[in-house]
Amino acid sequence: MKRRFFSILIACSLVAALAACGSPSSNGATAPNTDPGAGQTEPVVDETPIEITFPAEMFEGVEINDLDAYAEGNDFISAAFNDDGSLTVTMTTTKHNKMLAAIKSNFEDQVDQLYSDHPYVKEITYDEDLADIKILVDPELYKDVSTNIVPMILSSTIEQYQINAGKAPAYTFSTVDASTNQVLDSVSYPAN
Repeated sequence: MKRRFFSILIACSLVAALAACGSPSSNGATAPNTDPGAGQTEPVVDETPIEITFPAEMFEGVEINDLDAYAEGNDFISAAFNDDGSLTVTMTTTKHNKMLAAIKSNFEDQVDQLYSDHPYVKEITYDEDLADIKILVDPELYKDVSTNIVPMILSSTIEQYQINAGKAPAYTFSTVDASTNQVLDSVSYPAN
């Protein structure tokens, strides 16, 4: 049940990220215009195709009847189901980078919200791949916490990011005493 819930949650997050990627944005990468009189910049567009394969679990209970319409609606070059039920999509590198940026932005918003929702959380640090996440906590407030739900809140977005980056999900959460840097707890996926 838990696995199905996370699969549905990841699929919904993917749809939200794809919708965000399809929206025009003024904060994309820019390169100088070669016309010296223009004084404007043009977006850098990398049309190099990239393929990402999403696991079959992400599409359990989701019907996609027209793959061409699905690809077009998500600004993909193409989409095809594989024999194992996974879905391979081809998109431009620019689209892929925008999608990853949207997912990372969603992750950062979740982290910001955790600070206000869970006062024991003092800081959350993470690496570029979202594989090593450190939750620095106030030990006095943390001792009264029966279950640290921060990993549960962030894990689906981390998995979504890693899958979209073309990697198998793998990450570790370390809960660390902010005053001593002592690791209080650690949880990894997949479990070691």
